[in-house]
Amino acid sequence: MIWRMAVADHNTPWPQVAAWPNDLREHAPYLSDYLRKALVCIESADDQPVPKPLVKKMIAAMSVLLAKHQNTPDVSAVMQAITTIQHDLKTTADAVQFTATRVQESAITKQQVAEISQETNQVVKEAAETRRTTTELLQETNDISKEINKAAKTKTTS
Repeated sequence: MIWRMAVADHNTPWPQVAAWPNDLREHAPYLSDYLRKALVCIESADDQPVPKPLVKKMIAAMSVLLAKHQNTPDVSAVMQAITTIQHDLKTTADAVQFTATRVQESAITKQQVAEISQETNQVVKEAAETRRTTTELLQETNDISKEINKAAKTKTTS
């Protein structure tokens, strides 16, 4: 519905009232434009009264806008939260990188230990083989010594 107020020789139309947008960023410019147009109408009307239903709608629209504004998070608080999250993410990323490096170093160390273990096992096998060979040689040397001693005794007794 359009309200017209008599102003001198012509009528000044009131801006139309429609449903206010839900989004704060849409609501604010819509209300601002409406109030600006309403002010022009009031100023053109000189001393004529402003229709009560329109004043009620303006007050209700401003009240809704202010409530939306009050429920909107403070930008500095949001920025602080984002900064904190960024810091936490960096700290976590650094910890993950540090852990990944330690895991990689541990894997390299494990591989080196495995290689040394294989080399040690090979050396132990070779040492065992050398010991067997040495034992056999000592046994043969011992047997030869016994034979020599036996032969020497047999020569001296004969």
